[in-house]
Amino acid sequence: MPAATRQGIVVAYTPGFLNETVADYAFALLLALARRVHEGHLTMRGGQWQSAWGHDVHGKTLGILGCGRIGQAMARRATGFNMRLIGYDPAPSPEAKKIGLKFVSLDQLLAESDFLSLHAALTPDNRGLIGEAQLRKMKRDAYLINTARGALVDETALVRALQEGWIAGAALDAYHLGRRGAGPRGVPDDNAFSHCGDDTRTSHSHRTGDRRCYAVGAISAPSPALAY
Repeated sequence: MPAATRQGIVVAYTPGFLNETVADYAFALLLALARRVHEGHLTMRGGQWQSAWGHDVHGKTLGILGCGRIGQAMARRATGFNMRLIGYDPAPSPEAKKIGLKFVSLDQLLAESDFLSLHAALTPDNRGLIGEAQLRKMKRDAYLINTARGALVDETALVRALQEGWIAGAALDAYHLGRRGAGPRGVPDDNAFSHCGDDTRTSHSHRTGDRRCYAVGAISAPSPALAY
């Protein structure tokens, strides 16, 4: 703080400033991913008419990892869709319980969530928290949404999960920068999703079939970018 003050830099702690904004965006990603909105947009722009039904959201189970202010805001949005709410947090809050969140173990969260939304702060203890073992515990028709911190997820394991159909899809607004940092457009140069291209997608007959790797970055591109 003294160094910032000497340089004339204002440093502010603004809890709650973007809670609703982030929750809006996270729930928008959930809906777009479930209903395959961006895929439909791309096919229409390519001159094709192709049905993409996706999955219903109403009545499904939303798992929230990290049930602080943003996690609770996400939960409030889900109540409008009559979603079952479960959450995991090392320090369960009474406020979250009042919303209707039922706190469960991490394993139960992974096993029961139709949509798993990450809202945890990054700490040395939870870096890589969602790795191969955790992804394999999720439902094959479950979706992962990460608007928190990229390093919460083992991206190499996530790419494999999407390619091999361990889960149905993922929407990401955060990346792990890795050793080389960000490239010229803000996307990490050594981002694991650079290898998640058209030639690597797989198709399965379970439910709606296709598994998609959605990498959505509001900062890395002027409009949401899709990698699959």
